[in-house]
Amino acid sequence: MKNQYKSFFFAVLKKQYSSPRFYLTTLLIPVVLGSLWILGNSSSKTCACVPMFKEAQTYLGVMNRAQQALYLEKKLFASSLNELNNLQKLDLISETGHYRYSIQPTKLGTFHYAIPIKKAGRKLPYHTSYIAGVFVSQDSDKRSKTSTIICEVNTPDSHPLPQPKLKNNVPTCPTGTSLVK
Repeated sequence: MKNQYKSFFFAVLKKQYSSPRFYLTTLLIPVVLGSLWILGNSSSKTCACVPMFKEAQTYLGVMNRAQQALYLEKKLFASSLNELNNLQKLDLISETGHYRYSIQPTKLGTFHYAIPIKKAGRKLPYHTSYIAGVFVSQDSDKRSKTSTIICEVNTPDSHPLPQPKLKNNVPTCPTGTSLVK
């Protein structure tokens, strides 16, 4: 009886090894799934190859939200990055390895700038400038409200940077820039 099972088992194996389906299920699928797992769990997400524009967009988004919160709490805008850090208990720095950040308050709001830093050996066209704004306007009930915008400059090295405008209580990017979504 044991020999019958052995011969049956070897016959099944011999048939499976000759089948293309066997190679697909036992070889190709694990290789593909393993490759996808390695790509999905690799540390390349945190390496320096992540686009630098994300740094500027994130920084400006944090600055916008901090200024909005400051205005809602105290009815004022910070006039410098140090003042914003102190009032909102943040730890933003004015210069990273890629961008220099600054704040310019106005009567109707505040503007935040991210200007790429030129370094020897670095080609700059892939680093674009950004300008963000927090505006104060009034809603239909005459209550103050804030609105924000982040704009990307379309051409590198355009100085001075054009400022976003508030049109019909909606922030809009100026000519030569595009809205960051």
